[in-house]
Amino acid sequence: MTSLFTSGTLPDMHTFKDNVLRIVAVLGLIVVLLLGAWGIIQLAFWLPSLVGNVTGSIGGIFKGEPAKEAVTLSLPAQTTSGDAFTLSWASRNASGSRTYGLAYQCKEGVSFEVTLPGKAAQKVACDTPFKLDGATSSVRITPTLAGTTATPIGVSVAATDSTGAITATSTGGTTVAAAKTTTTTPKPATSTAKPASTYYPSGRTQNLYGYSDLQVGINSAYVSSGRAAIQFTVQNIGTNVAPANWFFTANLPIDGGYTYQSPTQQALYPGDRIVFTMGYQATGNWTNSYCPPSYYGPNASYVAPCHSSYNVYNYDYGSQSVTIHVDPYNIVPEMNEVNNTASRSFY
Repeated sequence: MTSLFTSGTLPDMHTFKDNVLRIVAVLGLIVVLLLGAWGIIQLAFWLPSLVGNVTGSIGGIFKGEPAKEAVTLSLPAQTTSGDAFTLSWASRNASGSRTYGLAYQCKEGVSFEVTLPGKAAQKVACDTPFKLDGATSSVRITPTLAGTTATPIGVSVAATDSTGAITATSTGGTTVAAAKTTTTTPKPATSTAKPASTYYPSGRTQNLYGYSDLQVGINSAYVSSGRAAIQFTVQNIGTNVAPANWFFTANLPIDGGYTYQSPTQQALYPGDRIVFTMGYQATGNWTNSYCPPSYYGPNASYVAPCHSSYNVYNYDYGSQSVTIHVDPYNIVPEMNEVNNTASRSFY
């Protein structure tokens, strides 16, 4: 059979397929290029605003909000009535100059005095703003507590700008305690002088045995011109040495009773003695010793009242009593402790 296409050539199907793919690829490339060009145009149009937004966002992250103004207060947790303490403060992030004011809580029996630079202390009313003129970081405050119970008090300091507006406030507190009371033993009106002493050795330093025996006796005691004088003797009447470092006490009638303790004394061999002389200011009372009960005139007599011009006052020292005690704590070994004390009353 003769073919119908004897006059032409049969088409190559593989070549046709390749051509179609090339055409599709070219068209796809054209579409991509068109889309790219459009994207570039759009990016160029929106880029300035985009960069601004991103820059603003990043700046917002690192810049943050402006720091607020603050005042930090410092004062002791406990204060004592009558004792001044320091109230200090520190201001941060203030824009411009600042003045400061103080206020403290009202509590019964508590009051504050403030000492400003170059000024005397002045009382401050509670729960009332008080301007701290001249004080920029600290001030001295003296609290007063009328009672005896410790009382907590709230304290605040406020910063004020040039317009008078309060820009920052800080609060704190302290407990005001009662003033400390100390009990001191009153000293005698006139302290006793160190006793004068004279040592009389016996010379017996050998053949020692047994025990020592310290004996005290008061030789004399009297008052002259308001001064009392006492002389007494301490002697070792034992058979052995009384070692050094013994002492004596003297109970004297000064301000209701005063005990003098001597320095430590030297060793006493058998027969040795020391004569001590000591004195003190005698105390007494003024007494009215004379007031005439009547006045005798040339024709009559009558009772007249006592008048100061008739009165005669004397200082009466009264009865004075002293006691001397040798080795009061029985440190020295002795054969007899009874003779270690001697007393005398005199006028």
